[in-house]
Amino acid sequence: MQYLQPFLYFARKPKTGHMNVLIGCLCPLVPFVGEMVLLGYRAQVSEELERDPDLKDHPDIKLDDLMIYLQRGIWPFLARMLFAIIAMPVAYALAFGVGFGVYQIAPEPILGIAAGGVVLIICLILGTTVLWPMEYHAQMTRRFAPIEELKFAIRFARVCWLSTFVAAIMYYVLFNLTTLVGYMLCIVGIYPAFVIQQMAEQHLMSQLYLLYLEEGGEPIRKHAELEDIVDAELLPRAFRAGERE
Repeated sequence: MQYLQPFLYFARKPKTGHMNVLIGCLCPLVPFVGEMVLLGYRAQVSEELERDPDLKDHPDIKLDDLMIYLQRGIWPFLARMLFAIIAMPVAYALAFGVGFGVYQIAPEPILGIAAGGVVLIICLILGTTVLWPMEYHAQMTRRFAPIEELKFAIRFARVCWLSTFVAAIMYYVLFNLTTLVGYMLCIVGIYPAFVIQQMAEQHLMSQLYLLYLEEGGEPIRKHAELEDIVDAELLPRAFRAGERE
């Protein structure tokens, strides 16, 4: 697993890396829609990264393809939102419960806050190990199927949960460092930092999926494969209907 490379490959792309970052900075300026556009573009990046042994080659952001990115980004966005709606209340409830319990045992507010914060961080990392495969499944299949995404996340965890857990920890460590650098650059730097963080997340997801396949995991039936299956099922029916007519 590479942990530093995900935060470097996007901006360092020869000739066009800086422009890709600048265009990507437009996404956080448009709530929800911008996130969906970036998720759709990220899916295309993953498809190219999987074909490159060096995990560096990826397509540039094209303004003419924004609608394509948007259409593809709807599904992982829905997967992310559904997961957040279910997981966040549970995480905050656990953090509050542990923090309050510690405060009851040792009546020091700082201890209760610290204990609750530790639990919240652990929940964040564990939640990421579940969210990443679910989101990746939605990106590759180009549809929103929560049950299938959850089943894939379970299969994924059985094969490489430890690698995903470590990758999530490293991601958040470097995430905080890039956020700090962004604030140090007169706060404006937070926008390119955000784009780099998003693309780093996608790079790690691609690495983990390739590792999952290497360890014998069942591959995702991607969008084109699903269309072939549907066509194979519908064509015989069409012929039978024609014969009846």
